[in-house]
Amino acid sequence: MIKKLTLTVGCLALLTLFTTAAMADNITFSYSVSTATVVTNANGPGNPSPQLTGGPVGGQVTVKDTNTPFTLVLPVGSTGMIQSDNNFSYSISATTLLASYNGSAATQVLVDSTGASVSVVGNPFFAGCTLCLSGTNNFGTYTANRGDGGGFGGVYSITYISPAILAYFGDLGQAINPSGGTAFSTFNNTWAFPDPLNTSSAQFGSGTITLQTTPVPEPTTLALLGTGILGLAAVARRRLR
Repeated sequence: MIKKLTLTVGCLALLTLFTTAAMADNITFSYSVSTATVVTNANGPGNPSPQLTGGPVGGQVTVKDTNTPFTLVLPVGSTGMIQSDNNFSYSISATTLLASYNGSAATQVLVDSTGASVSVVGNPFFAGCTLCLSGTNNFGTYTANRGDGGGFGGVYSITYISPAILAYFGDLGQAINPSGGTAFSTFNNTWAFPDPLNTSSAQFGSGTITLQTTPVPEPTTLALLGTGILGLAAVARRRLR
């Protein structure tokens, strides 16, 4: 009985270890825009280019993840950018605006850095990155109130994440979830209404771009998992006899 109990506990421990190791890790780029001159455009169907464009935005860009206490501050002058394909829905009134956008391979979610003068809190090792993250926009929605708050929320597919960022947070060599998310706030939202072009503009306030990494199980880990499952099956079979 003791041997069976020991085997069962051991198998459960292996399963717990495997599950813990496979937990996802979110890496988030956060913006605090230091300039009021960056304009976001969300143009209406009558405009020759009814895409959403925002950025590049500059200011302080900090990078954190959920599994470490480290904080990475990218150099002053680092930028972020979001764009979209043409909108597929667009509604506007005297006070509110709502637009939805698909993406295309030509549009970008981007984090760019000078790769120098990096400030690091908690971890002194960072090689720097010029292009830190990029992706293609899949879907997004822009909402705004005239002269007040608003923002863009969207989903994108990652095409590149700097190995320096991954290495800094201990995620180098891990699997990257192809879907990430963006969220940007805006202020001073204005537009010409009822101008047939429905040209709107706003200033970026702050924003985040988030991606997810997941540890890739090594063959030995998979073997241990298989052994644990077989052990649990053996115990269950013996109890049924």
